[in-house]
Amino acid sequence: MRKILIIIILFSLPLFAGAVTAVIEVDTGTETINAIEGTLVLPTNVSVENIYTGNSAVLIWVTSPELLGNTIPFAGITPGGFRGKYRLFAFDASNIAGFSFNNIKAYKNDGSGESVSVRLSLRQTEIAEDTVPPEPFEPIISTSPDIFGGRHFISFTAQDKGTGVERYEAASTWFLSPRDENWIETESPLVLSHLETFQKIHIRAVDKAGNHRDASTAGPYHYASVLISIIILLCVLLLLRRSLRSRFF
Repeated sequence: MRKILIIIILFSLPLFAGAVTAVIEVDTGTETINAIEGTLVLPTNVSVENIYTGNSAVLIWVTSPELLGNTIPFAGITPGGFRGKYRLFAFDASNIAGFSFNNIKAYKNDGSGESVSVRLSLRQTEIAEDTVPPEPFEPIISTSPDIFGGRHFISFTAQDKGTGVERYEAASTWFLSPRDENWIETESPLVLSHLETFQKIHIRAVDKAGNHRDASTAGPYHYASVLISIIILLCVLLLLRRSLRSRFF
């Protein structure tokens, strides 16, 4: 009976009890590329979780690597380009045997859009403990008659050299810093409401280890609301002064 229980316990252990971390690397050879896309195909007997995009040669993910069935599609760009052997992303898996790549395309960094051959490889690695927040970044508010019906929107992207940025959160305030309950998960670009254009917009980048970096920028009419608030405050103070003078004199 005891042997049967031991066998049941062993087969009930989590699949990732002996998980390894794998890193996907790209070798461009002598070519400089500024964009790459493709799909990582998983073997049927392998499971994957915890995908890390930190310390990647890709600066802007068009399609962030995420598990989709038995594949991990990805696509990203790097303004200015890169050449040589670099890391794309990493992940935890039950083992690293039998993976394959499909529909890999890379593009020259010369404005021609010409595709070039690159070599992708997979190797076992280790992910160091991540205690460092994402790097400083700057949200930018823009408007265009051709985008979002001419409404203001805010764009942002942050880099993280550790485990990679997992999500973004946003909050808007008049003057004070946001409270914990003010933060709402969001994506870039974020369309601003009419009220938010008079407020200060805060963006938080959170990495997979829970570290975060905050950045903020004033809405296009925030300074007008500050000026109006100062005028109202001065009027109130003036009325109080007159009231006190009339009471005592």
